[in-house]
Amino acid sequence: MYTTGHTTAGFAIFTGNFLFAAEAMDSSPTNAYGVPSAVMGIIAVVAAGGTDALIAEMPLNNAPLSAIRKATTVCTVMSKLVFSGPGQQYLATGKLSFLKADDNRKVGAVLNSVLVLPALICSCYHFYELSEKPESKERSLTIIGKPSSMVQYFGRISYTVTLHDEDPETRAISVGIMAGTNVVMAGLETACASVF
Repeated sequence: MYTTGHTTAGFAIFTGNFLFAAEAMDSSPTNAYGVPSAVMGIIAVVAAGGTDALIAEMPLNNAPLSAIRKATTVCTVMSKLVFSGPGQQYLATGKLSFLKADDNRKVGAVLNSVLVLPALICSCYHFYELSEKPESKERSLTIIGKPSSMVQYFGRISYTVTLHDEDPETRAISVGIMAGTNVVMAGLETACASVF
């Protein structure tokens, strides 16, 4: 199950990379790559996150940081739902219309980048905890899986830079960085699958 989940996540990230880059570069309001890109992203998150939830890696033991990590994860998922195209269409007609953004992609990306800071702090502390634990397969899997999350943080920031950069030439640089982080993430997910 662990091998299948992380192999699927690695495959979805690698093959979805072309969609992710196209979606980031398309600045039109009717972004044709938005939904397919989101679907590939969801497949990767469900495959990796679901596997880790079922076959738990070594958890973060510090209770306050563990709570911050969970809250950050919930906020990240909620921001993706609220600032997605369908989410914004739903909000525009309901009582939560004040959450309707002029440019939902840009606002969602900025919020997603802000959430990188608490997530990064939790990941760094988790590395510290892992350094004090005895060697085991679970510890090795967690150590391999953690950099995947940390690389993803750089990808999220690169995505935000891409959306806010109006110059097509410099946007290509930030999209290239984002695509590179996705390739590294795909490799790390595949490495997790092969170690188990």
